[in-house]
Amino acid sequence: MAKQAQLLLREEKNRKVSDDIILRAKTFLDALRLCKEVSGLTDLQLAQELEMDPSHWARVWVSRAYFPVDKIENFMDLCENIIPLQWLALRYGYELKPLKSTVEKENDSLRAENERLQRDLAVIKGFLREVGMNSKT
Repeated sequence: MAKQAQLLLREEKNRKVSDDIILRAKTFLDALRLCKEVSGLTDLQLAQELEMDPSHWARVWVSRAYFPVDKIENFMDLCENIIPLQWLALRYGYELKPLKSTVEKENDSLRAENERLQRDLAVIKGFLREVGMNSKT
């Protein structure tokens, strides 16, 4: 349940950055830097929220330590963008799009059903005209 709330938060507050700008990042670390810059949050705020030692945090940004893989998702949530994920997808020739929500899937299904019913109704009206019965609808 908390995970769904995080995903909703991410969708609602997603900070958009063009693919061209993201592709200017040469390395994954550059993508992480861009993610951080777009957020407007300070290093101190992010390190505290991610429960990272400030000295380790500082070493990450000068390539003397690695960003903890298990914190990337929380980092993107805090920064309110998915630039590192987009960077990876773009580097491999993919683009990202959100999955359809349950409501969107239901709408698609109802739309398809409505189209099928409209076609069926048109066939019935055509048949009634052919047999000489006028349909007023």
